[in-house]
Amino acid sequence: SEITEAEKVIALNPIHDTCFSYALANGTIGLYDKSVRVWRVKSKNSATCVAGFDLDADGVNEVISGWGNGKLEVRGDRMGEVIYRDHLPASVSAVLSADYRADG
Repeated sequence: SEITEAEKVIALNPIHDTCFSYALANGTIGLYDKSVRVWRVKSKNSATCVAGFDLDADGVNEVISGWGNGKLEVRGDRMGEVIYRDHLPASVSAVLSADYRADG
């Protein structure tokens, strides 16, 4: 089946198995499971990136989003609830993950 969104897609990122997160040019971010939208939220700000990372060590990646106004959010994969939020002094251009402790 086809997925339709009304705005330009600016970011896609796999979350787990059949789920992926997305960001649209109009400030919408969300999560799909196959072709079914699980959740979405719209902001007056522009999302610049989305990523997936298991922040709470439950075995499932959360959706991490960066925004043009410096906002950084971590949302749950099931309902899109905010787990963590911060505001940085400049636009977030990318969200990256690495094993900087080298502990696996």
